[in-house]
Amino acid sequence: MAWTGSYIVPSTLVSALEANGTRINLDLSSASTGIYCALYSNSVTPNVDTDPQSYNVAPWNTGEVTGTNWSAGGVNLSLSGAGLTHQSGGFLKFAAGNVSVASTTISTAVYGCLLYDQSLSPEAAVCAVFFGGSGYTTSAGTFGITWPVSGIWTVELQP
Repeated sequence: MAWTGSYIVPSTLVSALEANGTRINLDLSSASTGIYCALYSNSVTPNVDTDPQSYNVAPWNTGEVTGTNWSAGGVNLSLSGAGLTHQSGGFLKFAAGNVSVASTTISTAVYGCLLYDQSLSPEAAVCAVFFGGSGYTTSAGTFGITWPVSGIWTVELQP
């Protein structure tokens, strides 16, 4: 069964918030340099309830897509001027710079990506982003991801 939707990894956020972050020292600030974006085909079967979730650990140990100029583990996201921020009305917004990798050849269809913190051990998954059901490839072109202006994800902190 393939994946069909995006989600924030609950176990990662809970672990980061417990005991002042002593379980997982997750850095989603604009100064973070450890958040990576790995691409996946439709053969991965993510489950929001898998606890914990980490890059290269089931279910994320199958279906990763690589190619010319896109190696295993993916690319580092720029959080400069972005990262996790407080928005008015009780919202948290997680944003990153758009992804653009030139001269990329990816022949296996890409259906989504996993954002994870490479600086942690294990490499904690932050969120899974499903691209909507159509597989994407490129041949010696630019592989890009343009994130929504509203953020990669938002969370409302209201009872």
